Amino acid sequence: MARKIQIVDLTDLTAPPGPARDAADRALGRAAEDMGFLVVTGAPVMSVTDPGRIAALLKVFTLPAAEKRRLMNGKYAPENPNDYRGMISIKKAAPGGEPLLHTEGLDLGSGRPAPADADAVAQYLLEANVWPDEALLPGFRALAEQHYRELDALGHLMMRSFARYLDLGEDYFEPFFGGGASTLRFLRSPHRPDLTYDNAEERWQAEVGGRKVRLQTPAHRDSGVLTLLWQPGALQAQDPEGDWLDSPRVPRSLNVNFGDSLEFWTGGRLPATPHRVVAVEQDRFSIPFFFEPNVDAVIRPIPGAPTDRPPIRYADHVLSKIRLFGSHSTRKLDAPQAA
Repeated sequence: MARKIQIVDLTDLTAPPGPARDAADRALGRAAEDMGFLVVTGAPVMSVTDPGRIAALLKVFTLPAAEKRRLMNGKYAPENPNDYRGMISIKKAAPGGEPLLHTEGLDLGSGRPAPADADAVAQYLLEANVWPDEALLPGFRALAEQHYRELDALGHLMMRSFARYLDLGEDYFEPFFGGGASTLRFLRSPHRPDLTYDNAEERWQAEVGGRKVRLQTPAHRDSGVLTLLWQPGALQAQDPEGDWLDSPRVPRSLNVNFGDSLEFWTGGRLPATPHRVVAVEQDRFSIPFFFEPNVDAVIRPIPGAPTDRPPIRYADHVLSKIRLFGSHSTRKLDAPQAA
């Protein structure tokens, strides 16, 4: 029998130490350990799932084409100086070259400058944000910065809960975070009725309920630690038995899944789960927040966890994934260094 994606109310995570918080820790930890994918609700997620706020943030996709071009990272607009932060415009050709699957997005960081002694990789990952012209999108920057801060606080709240659940002491993970490397991303994938199952590559095809469907995002696992995702539906996760489950559609909720860094860190206790998005008949928007360790954090399995891999420096791990995905420019890192 297929498992169910669990829904967990996080309200009591903010309670003082005691039975209510202990019960919330167990509910969150068990749901996470069960399949590495869950839905969270309750007081800690109310502000970051407010419909009015979400609508205001997604107005970034109404910007004129010229302004979007100004914001793009150097992979898509070589004349721009930014490489890691800014807009992305990912296009994938169907067999035969056309038509294209297209996703556009905006990546934002904390805005904290890199330390003076940061190496080139750390400076790259802590690149300054680029912002829309305030006159074109009044209030967007302030609202996006607030949204970032509140999701960052939620990430800390959840990692403290996981630390308690894993008997590590609630502050175990805290020294690894707080350096401003997390990413807030806004995504839009326009509806393409001309694209069908038959003209999609195999990895973009799926069968759901006996029906052949095209995927908007093929199956993948995240590479980081903790993903907090607002999304409107069509998201599926794969349980350990290989069954694909629809993520429950719950008002004022976030989907939560883990990346392979956290799976490694916890010795597999909190697994990174494959997930995918089924193509829908309208433009699809989503807002993931990737809660990430400090760029100089060195991650090794928690006490008592088995490992067959050496520790990883998080900055180097992220860069390897960026090179693999190819969605951001690495030209400054790749350029020959002056003697």
